[in-house]
Amino acid sequence: MDDLTTIYRATMHVFEKLGVKPMSFDEYKENFSLPYMNFWKQYFPDCDEEKIGQLFKEGLQLAGDTELHPGVKDVLKRLYDKGIKMAVMSSGSREKIIAEAERNGVLEYFKEINGSILDKKEAIEEILQRNDFQPEETIYVGDMVHDIEAGKKGGAVSVGISWNRKPREALKATNPDHLISNIAELEKLLGLT
Repeated sequence: MDDLTTIYRATMHVFEKLGVKPMSFDEYKENFSLPYMNFWKQYFPDCDEEKIGQLFKEGLQLAGDTELHPGVKDVLKRLYDKGIKMAVMSSGSREKIIAEAERNGVLEYFKEINGSILDKKEAIEEILQRNDFQPEETIYVGDMVHDIEAGKKGGAVSVGISWNRKPREALKATNPDHLISNIAELEKLLGLT
């Protein structure tokens, strides 16, 4: 999902409600990081997680729907048709991810959707085991530094995709196994084109 604008709006809702001057979109892209609470504690060191979570959820409702990045639906369908098993691991709300995947016509392509994950590095091994994914046969695609770190921790092949959040250089600095600019490059990487 191309949720960058949605997440930015929800984050700025939290800033506004807690009396902190909003940052520009470019500043947000430069400064946002996962896990979420590490980011929040930079700006709200004394605010409890529950209150931030409530405000963020409220902000997400106000921010509206997300759309797929260009070409994602077609690539997911081709991967699914080739028998590639896929799962989602996201720090976003599981319910919202499921609703957005359904609305965008891609829900059926996923074996499992995991959301509301605070630290992906802690969750990946359990998700791999539960889905019987062999780490060395698993490709973890992500657009955040934390995604690359999680993929590596789980023993998966890490693929950074530099389509919106962090500059390509930030992803490259984490030494992913592969670095791509768009989803079509994933099919080439898998040898499917």
